[in-house]
Amino acid sequence: MIVVVSPHLDDAVLSCWSLLTSGDEVQVVTVFAGEPPEGVLGEWDADGGASDSRVRVRERIAEDRAALAIAGCEGVYLDFLDEQYDPGEQPLADGLRPLIEGADAVYGPKGAFGNDDHLRVHDALAAICPGLRFYADLPYSLVEGFDLRPGTRADGLMSRDVALDGETAERKLEAVRCYATQLAQLEEHFGPLVNAERLGRERLWE
Repeated sequence: MIVVVSPHLDDAVLSCWSLLTSGDEVQVVTVFAGEPPEGVLGEWDADGGASDSRVRVRERIAEDRAALAIAGCEGVYLDFLDEQYDPGEQPLADGLRPLIEGADAVYGPKGAFGNDDHLRVHDALAAICPGLRFYADLPYSLVEGFDLRPGTRADGLMSRDVALDGETAERKLEAVRCYATQLAQLEEHFGPLVNAERLGRERLWE
């Protein structure tokens, strides 16, 4: 089984659709899927029109389940809190360890594109998974840019670029459309995302 660790409720679908639809048994583990205390309204949620972050988290989980159903894989949702809820230190490694034990391969975010939650997940996985593989964090890497040199290395691993074929790219875009609560904000920051040219290329380090 392949385990893909997703920081937020959309990262796996955005970043590594090629893994989710590879034909192997895949389980997506989303780390920051916990509901904040009652009365907390995160800044990202508020900017997206939410009035209650607990409700917004439930909406996002429903969106993610719908997106993963298109890929034909299952999701596991941990109850750690997104950075916007100011949670303080959280034992991410302890929560992830039992979910990656026995996996044939574990992929996590490269975390090199400026999002603190992604970096925390990267660091937690690197500490407990010696054979960890990585994916380039989309859409962050659209802004930072891929290193276009062939065969780039990271943490001793060789990069592999994946160009999704037309049908696979269209299915990915169908899944991306499921994230209705997030798309407007993401596109405000990163430009059009329901776009096969922009999301049809993924990078893995293996």
